[in-house]
Amino acid sequence: MSDRLAFCPELQLVILRNCLRTAPRRKAGYSFFSLHILKFVSYVQKRNILFEILGPGNLKWSTTGITIMGNGYGSHSDQLKFPEGIFIEPKTQILYVADVSNNRVQKLYPNGEIKTAAGQSNGAGGSTPDKLYGPVDIVADENENVYIADLSNQRIQFWEKNSKSGKTVAGNGSRGSALNEFSYPTRVLLDSKKNILVADLQNQRVTNWSNTYDPKTSLGTIVAVNILYL
Repeated sequence: MSDRLAFCPELQLVILRNCLRTAPRRKAGYSFFSLHILKFVSYVQKRNILFEILGPGNLKWSTTGITIMGNGYGSHSDQLKFPEGIFIEPKTQILYVADVSNNRVQKLYPNGEIKTAAGQSNGAGGSTPDKLYGPVDIVADENENVYIADLSNQRIQFWEKNSKSGKTVAGNGSRGSALNEFSYPTRVLLDSKKNILVADLQNQRVTNWSNTYDPKTSLGTIVAVNILYL
């Protein structure tokens, strides 16, 4: 007789495992979280445990939910390749998606229109100001300007609405541990004064950057750090 935590179709475990195993490796490798999810899935399957993941307040995944963005794997405007970060701007209700392997940020208007907010609409990646390379997170303002964690370019980029290129507002494009560098920036947030907070993954820290940026002199200030890596 199997152990039982809660119920969900066993197929969901297989889907979760396969999605994680077939996800493209970043230069930083598999995340700590992904590896431990794989171990957990293996543990569950060996013991024939049926379970479901519950969120805060025991929220459950809706079995009648609808897809609001993404029409399969691809580079057309309505398709995505391994989307990661999402952001909904509260005033405009525009949904922004970091379309990682398409090297772009897509935005979905409430009326259903989809546009490219940053990067090349055809998915071309690169390190020039008009391109992104593996963007993983975004935050936007009510004017449709976006800040992007440009992971593999080791920088935070700012793209104004309808702009053909962006500008660097944090980091210098090189990987390192100096205060003007990142080692895979994975999350970006703005405070009330539009200073930029960045989760610097492999440097085990969070840095704060002024909203005025000078490529020659700007440095991040450490506001949180993993003391085990000091």
